[in-house]
Amino acid sequence: EKALYELADDDVTVERLLKLGDEVQERIQGGPAALPLLAIPHILSDESSCYYHGYVLAEMSVFQTRTHFLEKYGRIVDEPRIGADLTEVYWNPGNGEPFLGLVEKL
Repeated sequence: EKALYELADDDVTVERLLKLGDEVQERIQGGPAALPLLAIPHILSDESSCYYHGYVLAEMSVFQTRTHFLEKYGRIVDEPRIGADLTEVYWNPGNGEPFLGLVEKL
């Protein structure tokens, strides 16, 4: 995804995107695979690919974060301390900490 966003607008063509996918697969797994990159089926269900799990984790963290702030401050709207907490715990570490570690830390 990073490589895709780094492309110049003029380079975003079907041909370039297919080539980029091949390059990423080569770099990550040493060559082409039977399935497209990011479309690896879940071991229990063919409909569940790996990117779906990221969305599930993100949604869970949203609910946990909302619950945390409701319990801590009693509200989530017009509560300036929430911004400071989010900045300190979620945004400042950036990608230097694992996703679930950030949620747990809050």
